[in-house]
Amino acid sequence: MDNDKITNIMLGLMLGLIFAVFMLLLNKVDKSQTILLVPQSAPTEQYVTPQPVQTKTPKQVEKTKIVMSRPTTISGTARLLQLSGKGKIDELSVITTNPNARISIMIDGRQLINESISSLRELSTYANWLGIQELDNETVVVVSDLSYDKGIEVKLSTSQPATVKMIGKYREVV
Repeated sequence: MDNDKITNIMLGLMLGLIFAVFMLLLNKVDKSQTILLVPQSAPTEQYVTPQPVQTKTPKQVEKTKIVMSRPTTISGTARLLQLSGKGKIDELSVITTNPNARISIMIDGRQLINESISSLRELSTYANWLGIQELDNETVVVVSDLSYDKGIEVKLSTSQPATVKMIGKYREVV
């Protein structure tokens, strides 16, 4: 036999042996697994899972305050409350002896309401942040859950002398 034939036979046997080993391995591997044969010199891609960016938000501190005024007689317009900065009115009750007085609330420079108490009485059936009650010849106007970023101002106007008092709870954000 000549050398070329021996070399070809040896090469065929080696390829057959490699194929047989490969087939044996293939049958022993779980079919749900994926086999990827990558040559050592081939570059491999790596995927990085994006991570959420951690940003530091300044911690906001809320200070709860109670505001209460003594009964005062007014005629004309009186500023009952003026707060600047960010905060929230949890509840504010304005009590007056004049049921025809007018309440004005401005939040962040915009007029929220500027209505007579009788008009507010009608609105209060539709707005859960507004309530009107009559108690012992006094009218109680209650507003609640009013958030503001720049400030809030509450005024009461009356054409006849009236006694006014106020009590409320609000939170400042510092």
